Amino acid sequence: MKFFNAIFVFVIVISAAIFTFAQHTNRDQPWRVTEAYAVLVKEKAKAKGDLYEAERNFTPETPQYKSASLRLALFNREIRKLFKTNAQNANKFSAAYGDLIVAKIRTEIELFELREKFTPEYIAVKRKEFELASLNSDLKKINQSKIRR
Repeated sequence: MKFFNAIFVFVIVISAAIFTFAQHTNRDQPWRVTEAYAVLVKEKAKAKGDLYEAERNFTPETPQYKSASLRLALFNREIRKLFKTNAQNANKFSAAYGDLIVAKIRTEIELFELREKFTPEYIAVKRKEFELASLNSDLKKINQSKIRR
């Protein structure tokens, strides 16, 4: 009888471990196969190439170098955000969603460059800030929306 109890406990422990592993894997991996992730990885590769070129041609104090460095950092940030994504939301990450993230990053770079040249009161700076706020708001709404099946 003790033998069967031991086997029963062993089977339950192994089943729980497999279930936990499967849940952990399912929760952490789906974003890696989304179209949005592919868009970000491709754009990140371009950003790395741009930074490599900027490192060869400019000093770290130049606007070209700063922009290239910031662009790569922003892509890394957005990819890290996908790491934290709930598996239930992964199916929302289409190529269009990836394109929205790329548009947001481009807007952030443009705003950075405008702020380097102009005061915060300059109309182009204000317009770009509103554009970025709108993109952030829309992306946040997408991330918070419930999945309908």
